[in-house]
Amino acid sequence: MLDFLTGIFGYRFDWPELFAGMLVGVVLAWALARMRPILNWLMEFFRKQARVVGERLATASTNRYQVELLTRAQTMHLANPIFVLDEVVIPPHLLAPPQPADPQQEEPAPEDTLSVVPNLPDWTYLSGVYSAPTISLADALSNGANLMITGPPGSGKTTALAYLTIRCLLKEPEAGITAELVPVLINATDLKIDRRSEKDPLNPLIAAAQRTVSSGLASRLPGYLRPQFRQSRALLLLDGLDQMTPEELSPIADWLNHLQKEFPGNRIVAAGPVFGYDGIAQAGLTPVSIAPWSEHDQRSFLSRWAVSWMQYVVPTLPKKRIGDLDPALITGWLIGVIRGLTPLELTLRTWAAYAGDIRGARAVDSLEAYITRLLSRNELQPAEAAALTWINE
Repeated sequence: MLDFLTGIFGYRFDWPELFAGMLVGVVLAWALARMRPILNWLMEFFRKQARVVGERLATASTNRYQVELLTRAQTMHLANPIFVLDEVVIPPHLLAPPQPADPQQEEPAPEDTLSVVPNLPDWTYLSGVYSAPTISLADALSNGANLMITGPPGSGKTTALAYLTIRCLLKEPEAGITAELVPVLINATDLKIDRRSEKDPLNPLIAAAQRTVSSGLASRLPGYLRPQFRQSRALLLLDGLDQMTPEELSPIADWLNHLQKEFPGNRIVAAGPVFGYDGIAQAGLTPVSIAPWSEHDQRSFLSRWAVSWMQYVVPTLPKKRIGDLDPALITGWLIGVIRGLTPLELTLRTWAAYAGDIRGARAVDSLEAYITRLLSRNELQPAEAAALTWINE
C-alpha cells in the first residue's frame, strides 16, 4: 500500500504530512463555517458601499448637469454680456387659441374690440397692440399636449424655451407639471439624423446634448439621460426649427415620430416657424403662437432693464457719462417709439439708448449699434466678410 501511494504521490509519501493537511483543511472549513455570517455581512456592506458610490456618481452627474444647463439657459438672450436672463425677462405667454366656430349656428356679435381682432399666427402685431387673451406655458402644457411655439424672428421663442428650462430646473410653480421632469435643451441644427438613429432615436439627441456640456460631463450624460427617457421623465426643448428649410425639417419630423413611439410619455416643446411646419405638426406637436408684448409688458421690461442697469452697469462706467442720466428720462423717451416692436427690437433699442450709441429710429440702426458695441474694429471686417460669404451661399 505504501509503495502504491509512493508511486502516485512521488518519491516519498509522508503520513504525518497527510494528516497535517487534513487537519488544516478541517480547521479552515470549520473557521469558514463560523465566519459565514461575517462574510455575508462583509459582502452586503460592500454591496451597499457600491450602491452608495453609484448614487453619489449619479447625483454628481445630475447636479453638474443641472448647473451647466442652468448657466447656459441664463445666457440664451441678447443682453447676456451684461445681464442674466432672470434679471430682465418678461415671462413668455402664448396666444389663447380662438373658440372653434360652429357652421350650423350664427356667429355671436362682437362683445368688445378684441372680438374683431383677427387670429393671424404669421402676423400677431394687432394681438400685442390690443392685448389679446393669452395663456401661460404651464397652462398650455397642463393637458399633456406637446407644443411647437411659432412666431417671427425676434419674437422670443428661444427665450421662452430658456425660461421654461430655468423654471423646471428650479422646480418653480411657473413650470407647472413639467417641474418634475428633467429638461433637455438642444438645437435642431445639432441633430445628426442617419441610419443609426432609426435603431435608437436617443443617439442623435444625446450627441446633440453632449455638444452643450463640458467634456467631463459629456461622457456621463448617456448614463444619466437614457433612464429619464425610459421612465418618461424627460422634457425635450427643441430650438432652431425655424432656422431649417422644409427639406431639412422632414427627417426631423420622422425622427420625432420615432422618438415618441420608442419612448412614449415624455414631453416636447419646440420653437418653430410661422408656416411650413406640416411635418412637425403631424409628429404630434401642436402649433401655438407666442404672444407679442403688450404695452404693459414693454413697460415692465423697461423697468427691469433700468433696475439691472443701475445695479450692474452704472458702477462700471466713468463718471459724468450717460450712466448719470435718470433712467426715467430714457424710459419716457422710449415709451413713445416702441409700440409694436418685437422683444428683439425693443432690447436692441433700449440697450442703444442706455449705452448712448443709438444711430437712428430703424431696427437696423439698433442692430448696427449692437454689433459695433460688441466687436472691435479688427473684428468687424472679418465678420462682414463671413456674413457676405454666408449670404452668397
